[in-house]
Amino acid sequence: MPDNEMLATNNPIQVQLCPKCNGQGIVSRPPWIAGDVHQWSGGTASSFVCNVCNGARVIYPPQIGVANIVTAPLPEITSLKEENAKLHEQGKESLLLYNSMTAQIAKYRKALEKIAKWEMPVTGKYWPDKEGKPNPERPMSYGVCYGSNGERDFIKSIAEDALNK
Repeated sequence: MPDNEMLATNNPIQVQLCPKCNGQGIVSRPPWIAGDVHQWSGGTASSFVCNVCNGARVIYPPQIGVANIVTAPLPEITSLKEENAKLHEQGKESLLLYNSMTAQIAKYRKALEKIAKWEMPVTGKYWPDKEGKPNPERPMSYGVCYGSNGERDFIKSIAEDALNK
């Protein structure tokens, strides 16, 4: 019986002999040894459970493969093409949504970072020196110029801008 001969041809689920152990369920080479290695040392076991069929001696090949698609009836191929096109469109829509959400998250993060640091704009106003002239080395803070309500309104505008854009 050839290695890949089907055991159950009339069943809807096809079964074939395991190609690695030839339906024995065990192999003499440990599963962690490459196929082109002919000598190894260590271990006392002389046989190992086949890691392809896990000792079941048979495998269940995929029911829809390239050969099945080639011989599939035309309506089934058309249906698969339509499903593929639908999934492709859903993938494009998902990518657009992902990109949009990523941009929104970046915008919100930038606004939150400004709010967390309580960054106020430069007022351009300075405390006077002894002669009463504005001293550029002593800038007035936003809070001094506009009060706590002014600071609150500025921070609120950062959040509103992020939400409304």
